[in-house]
Amino acid sequence: MSTPRADALRIVLVEDCDTDAELLALVFADAGMDVAWTVATTEPSLRAALATAADLVISDYHLPGFDGMRALAVTRDLAPATPFVFCCGESDAAFLHTAHAAGARTCLLKREMWKVPGAVRQVLAGG
Repeated sequence: MSTPRADALRIVLVEDCDTDAELLALVFADAGMDVAWTVATTEPSLRAALATAADLVISDYHLPGFDGMRALAVTRDLAPATPFVFCCGESDAAFLHTAHAAGARTCLLKREMWKVPGAVRQVLAGG
C-alpha cells in the first residue's frame, strides 16, 4: 500500500481480523479513495485512536473481549460527531434496529464489502 496523502480520509477501523482489514483497504484503494488507517482491537486502543482526529469509524461487531456496540458507545462519548459504520459478518433486524437507535449511520455485511466505499461516501456527504 502507498503512503496516504495528508488530506486522506482518516478511518479508525475496529477489527481483529488482519485479513478483513487488508481486504477493506484494498476495496478502498480499488474505489480510488485515499485512506489513512488506524486499527483498534480493544477499547483502550479505540480510545487512543479517537484522541486524534478521525473522519469515520468502521467497526466489526464481534471482537475478543470487546464488541461493536461498546465501540459505538465509546465513539458517541468521545467523538459524537464522528460517523460510525458497522461492517459485520452477519446481522439481523433486531441488531440493525439497535445499532441505528444507538447512533450507527449504517450497517454493511462483510460479504458485500465492495459496497463500503460507496456507503462511506454517502455517510460523509450527510446521507
